[in-house]
Amino acid sequence: MPLRYRKNFDNDIATTAVSVNDLGGGPEPDLVHFDRATLLMRAGNNQNLYEELLAMAKDQFEEYLAALETALQAGDDEAIRRSAHTLRGAAMTMCFNRLADEVRNFEQRHALGVGTATAVFFGPIRGEWQALLGLLYQ
Repeated sequence: MPLRYRKNFDNDIATTAVSVNDLGGGPEPDLVHFDRATLLMRAGNNQNLYEELLAMAKDQFEEYLAALETALQAGDDEAIRRSAHTLRGAAMTMCFNRLADEVRNFEQRHALGVGTATAVFFGPIRGEWQALLGLLYQ
């Protein structure tokens, strides 16, 4: 089944300011979920390449999230660190600003040794990914 994208979602994304972090300390209020203009610029203003990037991102981000969740369940601190770092880098590359910020918050808590409580902070990451799915894909 081919992916369908919202072709005209500039206004939806730019004006969406719903926080998915009920735990406090979440993303900055002015961070948009997705910076379409910057990603399009990174794609050389090539609409086809831009759409290919979004199509690849959907499956790739599901893999990154699954890897992080698996590492959390196993309690593997090094795998948690690596998976979170990879996810944050990919989110930054794709201009998924709030997702990158949620992962950064997660990484900071994990680095402070929050330990098993780190799994609690995975929820806002998953929630932001779900918000992005709703904004970008139909």
